[in-house]
Amino acid sequence: MKPGAFEDEFFPKGVYIITARQGDLQGGMTASWVCRASARPPIMMAAISRRSYTGGLVKASQAFAVNLIGRDQVGLARHFGLKTGHREDKLAAVATLASSAGRPVLEDSLGFMDCLVTADYEVGDHLVFFGEIIEVKLFKGGEPLMFHPADYKKAGDKI
Repeated sequence: MKPGAFEDEFFPKGVYIITARQGDLQGGMTASWVCRASARPPIMMAAISRRSYTGGLVKASQAFAVNLIGRDQVGLARHFGLKTGHREDKLAAVATLASSAGRPVLEDSLGFMDCLVTADYEVGDHLVFFGEIIEVKLFKGGEPLMFHPADYKKAGDKI
């Protein structure tokens, strides 16, 4: 098994939608490399590909929202994960609200955490952002979506 394949297949992780806004530009992307990094202050970590349109917005705005989605929302995760924000505004196709700070959040999510970037680092092919949580909102209960590679496999692709 190749390095990375084991983790993709067997290491449990949630699926989230990261959203950001910089001026008139907005973006959203599916992410599974997201976790709590500190209790005091409460800080979330998100690793985002250097090529990501949304990652560029996070870098420019120094802020992001982590949207928690339910296990019945694989289609939403595919929408934000299998298209690029370089070609289309993925948020235009879904209902959004604004966080208190004005960042787009998904109306149909289980909830969100709005974060201000406190640090970012280049690690391999990703930018790793650490964001202090400034707002939390739970919209509804439900079981969070967990990552399963088969959910994002196209016909004929290998995992």
